[in-house]
Amino acid sequence: MAWVKGGVSQAEPTGVVAVVVTWNRAGLLTRSLSAILSQSSPPDLVVVVDNASTDETAAVLAEQFAGRVDVVTLARNLGGAGGFA
Repeated sequence: MAWVKGGVSQAEPTGVVAVVVTWNRAGLLTRSLSAILSQSSPPDLVVVVDNASTDETAAVLAEQFAGRVDVVTLARNLGGAGGFA
């Protein structure tokens, strides 16, 4: 990506990454990811940070979104902002 004064050069292609941090929200995660992936211009990459969920989040991701999203599973809940670290 070429940097120019005032921002990124428009001549260079840019990509869009959607990052979703979740904790024990399997039902909402299904709706959220389905909406993200069904956009007319979907992101180039979708990353889900599972903040040590203890519900069905891992199963939902494996069964419904395998190969469509990248999953980062944290060993402990770092909080919403911590999931972006």
